[in-house]
Amino acid sequence: MSDTKYTEEEIQWAIQELKKKHPERADREHAIKLLDTMKGFGTLVVKTIKEDKKSGKIKRKLQN
Repeated sequence: MSDTKYTEEEIQWAIQELKKKHPERADREHAIKLLDTMKGFGTLVVKTIKEDKKSGKIKRKLQN
């Protein structure tokens, strides 16, 4: 687990965030899992927007 793609600063930030809501989970392992989860949000949001545009849920706003 020591060989991660995250800096020590990022891991410490995640631990601090976990302490706020789930102090019992505020360790390195859960911090890395949190960072992995957050990394996937960008892709999920982009995919959802594309699908919503295609289905018509999101309509393009016409500017004058």
